Amino acid sequence: MALVFEGIQKVYPNGFRAVNHLDLEVKDGEFFTLLGPSGCGKTTTLRMIAGLETPSAGKVFIGGRDFTRTHPRDRDVAMVFQSYALYPHMTVREKPGPEPQGPEGRRRRDRATAAGSVAHAGHRAVARQQAGAAFGRPAPAHRARPGR
Repeated sequence: MALVFEGIQKVYPNGFRAVNHLDLEVKDGEFFTLLGPSGCGKTTTLRMIAGLETPSAGKVFIGGRDFTRTHPRDRDVAMVFQSYALYPHMTVREKPGPEPQGPEGRRRRDRATAAGSVAHAGHRAVARQQAGAAFGRPAPAHRARPGR
């Protein structure tokens, strides 16, 4: 489903402008990433997509339909946090959620389990934070460059 932001702004009652005139189009099937420093509006933008925040101005379209003022439960959109802090004592496999169903679900579960095992062997803390491991795509290793 395509996502379109037209002139989105979010200004809080205290005057803080979290998002200032954001125009964005994510076509059906595309992946996108929001990158930026702390306080630049990334989380606020995601919360507006999910309906957890209401834009001060502009429109949010999902699948061509205006969802700007639609309640979160009526959007068929979810927000997943990267932090594992909600269940730090659990592995990705142990965390609550729907169990994959059918042959495709079992294949994904098996790939995720294998990826998690590989990641767990060397970097347990990193493995828990990597959302990609839940989908069977281990994240690349990050290494510090010499001299930095």
